[in-house]
Amino acid sequence: MKQIKLLTFVLSFVIFCNISAQTNFYPVGQGVVSGNYINDIDKDNNGNIYIVGPFTELKNNDGTTVQVNNIARFYNGTYYKVAGGSSQMDKVTILPNGHVAFCGWQPGYQADGTEVPNSRFLFFYNPNTDEIYPVCIMSSPVTNMVVEDNYLIIVGYFYSVKDLAGNIIPNTRGIAKINLTNLQIESLTNCFMRIDDWETLGPRDVEPLGNGEYIVAGNMHGNTIDGFGNEIPNTGMVAKISMNHCSALSGGIQGSRIYGITKKNNDLIFFGQFYGAYDDNGNYIYETGNLVGFNFNTGYYKIGNGVYGIIQDVQYIDNYLYVGGSYGGVYDQTGQIIPNSQRLTVFSFAENKWYAVSNNPPNNTVFDIYFDNTENCIYIGGLFNDIDGIANTKYFAKMTDNLALPVELTTFTAAVNSSGVKLNWETATEVNNYGFAIERKSENTEWKKVAFVNGHGNSNSPKTYSYVDSKVLSGVYQYRLKQIDFDGKFEYSAVVEINLSVPQKFELNQNYPNPFNPSTNIKFSLPKASNVTLKVFNAIGEEVATLINKKLPAGNHVVNFNGSNLISGVYFYQLATDEKSVVKKMLLVK
Repeated sequence: MKQIKLLTFVLSFVIFCNISAQTNFYPVGQGVVSGNYINDIDKDNNGNIYIVGPFTELKNNDGTTVQVNNIARFYNGTYYKVAGGSSQMDKVTILPNGHVAFCGWQPGYQADGTEVPNSRFLFFYNPNTDEIYPVCIMSSPVTNMVVEDNYLIIVGYFYSVKDLAGNIIPNTRGIAKINLTNLQIESLTNCFMRIDDWETLGPRDVEPLGNGEYIVAGNMHGNTIDGFGNEIPNTGMVAKISMNHCSALSGGIQGSRIYGITKKNNDLIFFGQFYGAYDDNGNYIYETGNLVGFNFNTGYYKIGNGVYGIIQDVQYIDNYLYVGGSYGGVYDQTGQIIPNSQRLTVFSFAENKWYAVSNNPPNNTVFDIYFDNTENCIYIGGLFNDIDGIANTKYFAKMTDNLALPVELTTFTAAVNSSGVKLNWETATEVNNYGFAIERKSENTEWKKVAFVNGHGNSNSPKTYSYVDSKVLSGVYQYRLKQIDFDGKFEYSAVVEINLSVPQKFELNQNYPNPFNPSTNIKFSLPKASNVTLKVFNAIGEEVATLINKKLPAGNHVVNFNGSNLISGVYFYQLATDEKSVVKKMLLVK
């Protein structure tokens, strides 16, 4: 993998006068025609940008307009409705399967205007069918969501979560997780968070740390209680939780509320509306109001010399921090407010210094800052009428800078899981990265391409990738990555090796994905060579497909089943040998 020297992230001629580059602002389409603001932005791997907020009419590049209901999709210069929208949604998150999660205060509606049952506060959207579907029953609003592996972690003002059958899932107060494979609701902690949905008190954001640990922040209605019944001091606004344990981060944060958390390498950054942070001895750390960093070894630290007002969102990009909100400015090292530093500014950690990004900053609140690593630009949503005097940037704008970044592979591992061999790799930064060809070599074969994973093009933040090779039997395998640039140049990674032993038992796995449309994979394991049949039946027992009817060697096997010619519903698949038979259920949803 290329080891290219990291160049400077060029911000603006206002920042570096000796560099002939500047920040540029552009409209997205021709902007919002009717509405109040844009609250959140996310983008999928196909280039669709999803936005939420109270707005009802948007203008396309060609000047035509489209009527929407507070949720929209933007692609290739054109805005589109998202089913029937919602009366109020606050957050949007792209899921690993390409579906989209929305959370907020109101239910969703189908394209014909009918309300989707059990969709209030949280629902999913299938872009292939333009349909909204519920996943659980919420008691109160969901304030934020984050994807962790194959789970969606949700936090909010809810006292509990029910499944769609109406069963209360224990220990889901304020935080829960949704298994994105089977859409089951699960608890992730026995800790008790104090919530008051009437006063909108409770968790507002969550940051997974791995190994079942999470940082939860917001404006809880008092300290958090761990799984053993102990009240933990200094956890009223931020806490570190696991299944049974809870701990404070140093002396905690005091104030009105924390709006969110972001990562700076291994550190955390908290932002919102608060007085400041305290060390382990209870001493106040000056100039930590509304924005503060946290290191797990040394505790809280100030960022710059303070922010005068509320911060709604931040984005950390390559040692720079973009900060948006309703604040009236940021302070320089002499305690003076920097000119034009209202509502959208950037902080350089290397220089310990704030900079304005425009001589004509947003005239009202910035609610969301979204970094698009495929385009190397930033999308900004909020309550402003325009940015930098650019026409059609009301509520929604695009900002570009010059980026010059390396491609650097930091990790590449292989591990055996129930589906085959799972490869994981991470890049620190990327430039001109078309993607990765995955190559495999066995004891009896030469190197062979088995898959291709798209890269992020240009990125100045860590990106994680994974691929599961399910078409492997027993034996020793080697894997390598062929990183390919857009101009065709390539380099190979180091080689990783994995040993797949013969399965010890006869086993039929749950199909994945499930529910599915229209195809799914069925995996099974044979401890010895056997005559095998694999058949699919409908709900009344009629055989609809024979997938396998032959002798197979010992090892792990996977078969793809395509139900494109079948109607939606429950189906059963049966694996049988001369000695054993097992049946499992799957759900086809079109």
